[in-house]
Amino acid sequence: MEEEISRRGTVGFLFRKLVVDAESVQSDYDAREFFVASSEAEDRLLVHCSESASSGHGLGRFPSGSRGGENKFSVYVHSRPGFLFNKATTRSVYFLNRQVNDSIQVDWGEASMIVAERILLRHALEDTYNERFAFLSDSCIPLYNFSYIYDYIMSTSTSFVDSFADTKEGRYNPRMNPVIPVYNWRKGSQWAVLTRKHAEVIVRDDVVFPIFQWHCKANHRYTVLALSKCTCETEDFFRDQPADASKEHNCIPDEHYVQTLLAEGLEGELTRRSLTHSSWDLSSSKDRERRGWHPVTYKFSDATPTLLQSIKEIDNINYETEYRKEWCTSKGNPAPCFLFARKFTRPAALRLLNTSALEL
Repeated sequence: MEEEISRRGTVGFLFRKLVVDAESVQSDYDAREFFVASSEAEDRLLVHCSESASSGHGLGRFPSGSRGGENKFSVYVHSRPGFLFNKATTRSVYFLNRQVNDSIQVDWGEASMIVAERILLRHALEDTYNERFAFLSDSCIPLYNFSYIYDYIMSTSTSFVDSFADTKEGRYNPRMNPVIPVYNWRKGSQWAVLTRKHAEVIVRDDVVFPIFQWHCKANHRYTVLALSKCTCETEDFFRDQPADASKEHNCIPDEHYVQTLLAEGLEGELTRRSLTHSSWDLSSSKDRERRGWHPVTYKFSDATPTLLQSIKEIDNINYETEYRKEWCTSKGNPAPCFLFARKFTRPAALRLLNTSALEL
């Protein structure tokens, strides 16, 4: 029987400048082990779907047998307060001694989601060698080996931030003006890969963040209804509600904050797309749970090489609100748009690994 992951946290890692030469075969094997471990470990965490993980110095190291890979990434984990990764709660060495010591309780649809991300970035920035900061969910899988992913991300000076003008949903609250003018209001996926400069901007921000705390929240009228009458996930229930500008604004902070903050003077330094693929529309599916515009969770039966190949073949992204088509490139050449994909249940991810479909 398939095992659903009902509580989701996030895991991430940080990319560093190449310190020593790495031999890709052994390093890629260790990276494969890392990704499997992240899925297993986060599944055991009693976390909220809003909790995030980033990366930083001294937390994640490849074993000495990786011949150089230990200097290419490290990990921070934000878990619910009171939870401890140890040998009883995870089989992975990559999660031991990697938790931040000032984690907070995170509630979906609240600014606490952003607070958790800022905590992680703050810790990671303490190491001056840390250069890229990638946010991933425990339901993410890598589509390529570590060497390819590392090279793809490190070969550009931009951050990868899914960002587009939000003109349809009525989430913008006029009370945000003039600190956040409507022409700077952006939406996008929270699964970003940030440069050090942009990570520092987020951590140091004391102007835009308070506005989000005051005026960007999930509509609590819907929260009560969801808890009392809805048997589906609260997150999915929220996403299905129609936006109505005449009522309280239903604003989801993590879908707007980074994008809107960086829209002021820094948008030219972004590659305005995410490296993490999500399927937002399976309206033709017979499975009622898969209809709507919330991301689809792939189950064991979905996890096939054909699915992965279809994601790998995506080479452009269309942003309707801006009449913009983003053709994906790396080093000036056409390239796949996505390095990761979500949302995969643990059984689905393990099935892909067991069939060698991920080719890690």
